[in-house]
Amino acid sequence: MIEVRTKIEFLAYLKLMYYLTYRKKVNIFLGVVGLLLVSIALVKPAPFNFEFFLGCFFILFIPLLTFWGSRKSFQVSPILHSEVTYTFFPDRVKLAIGEMKSELLKKDLSSVEETKDFFLIQLNKSNLYPIPKNNLSSEEIEKIRNLLF
Repeated sequence: MIEVRTKIEFLAYLKLMYYLTYRKKVNIFLGVVGLLLVSIALVKPAPFNFEFFLGCFFILFIPLLTFWGSRKSFQVSPILHSEVTYTFFPDRVKLAIGEMKSELLKKDLSSVEETKDFFLIQLNKSNLYPIPKNNLSSEEIEKIRNLLF
């Protein structure tokens, strides 16, 4: 058993959301298509350049949508903007946010993942529990890694 207290900063959460967004190949593909369309528009100028506007849309849409969605999620979710105490057991993870307590059974989790800066516990598609590593010692990280994986 190990207990850790965490609080996520918005910029770290935003960086995580951009990482999760751009590891999907379709989002990278749309960005490349946007760059190609803008470059075509710059080579072939016209009074109304449809390629330029469509390219700008592809380039700007995903980052802006990610930013707005992340900002809204961060403001609404107490797990993201409050101090959370995680207690790790071999078969479950307990969460405590102030007076609110919850328990996640490992068998019910859809995925557990480790990135450079976070442990990510996903209950389902809409419930992600990011645990930042920045305030954890290397011993705590290793214990959490052993309990989660």
